[in-house]
Amino acid sequence: MEHGGTSAGHHQKEAFAYCGGCKKPLSKPSLNNLLIGRRFICPNWQLDDSHIGLVIRDEKNGKPNMRRWLHFQQCLVGYSNKYAVGAIINWMTGRPSAGAALALWAIVLLAMLWLAPWLASHPCWRLLARVIVVYYIFDSLAYNTSVAFVTQQPRLPLRSALFGGIAFFELSLAFAVLYLCLPAGTMTPPLDRLTAPYFSLVTIVTLGYGDISPSHCSILALVLVMAEILIGLYFLSILFAIMVGWANQSSTLPTLCEIIAESEQLDKNMSYSTELTEH
Repeated sequence: MEHGGTSAGHHQKEAFAYCGGCKKPLSKPSLNNLLIGRRFICPNWQLDDSHIGLVIRDEKNGKPNMRRWLHFQQCLVGYSNKYAVGAIINWMTGRPSAGAALALWAIVLLAMLWLAPWLASHPCWRLLARVIVVYYIFDSLAYNTSVAFVTQQPRLPLRSALFGGIAFFELSLAFAVLYLCLPAGTMTPPLDRLTAPYFSLVTIVTLGYGDISPSHCSILALVLVMAEILIGLYFLSILFAIMVGWANQSSTLPTLCEIIAESEQLDKNMSYSTELTEH
């Protein structure tokens, strides 16, 4: 068995750096496969166009294709940078937009919450309210997922954590609107403008006092409650990820040059270990 930089026994050179934004390999020389799964910042990375790369194995013979998962993450980043409500406001005004987007959504959700009894009696407007609320839920989850788990680079972690907490509260308002738009008799006792936000908030934080409950005959209400619980738990994980990243600033992603340097250092360490073993 051979040893050293080309050792098949140690599997030192089987990986390469791939960018989900550029959609091509970035490193001509192979990287140490101990780095497989490490993410890094592409040299083409920009504030408004985040390119996140991943060290992957040369996938052959039907091995799992990590590129597709990376492309999916890149779609989340692209949506957050170009098509999210905050990005649209930034494009229209040319100013930082995270706070403005939260304020806009708060106004819209509170307005729909106040008008919910009227919306519930008009099928077309009720459908429009549901579409707006579902879009808000998707927009909030996509944007915060991108910040916490994909780019892992909140510009100001404290602000991101604060805005994430506000977005979490707005999620409860969004589900409150959905509850008020349900057909009559689906909740016991019936909800109003005050009890709907209360029920939604205790549901999303998984307290569930039991004083208000969905009717067992309403599948839609049961599904809505389960969806809110699951989305609430996931959003809490987003907040925890942002706070952990704030406490551990070294968790920011390395650059491509740092990944290549780390690969070279791993190769040297493995070669040195092999020489000690032979002697």
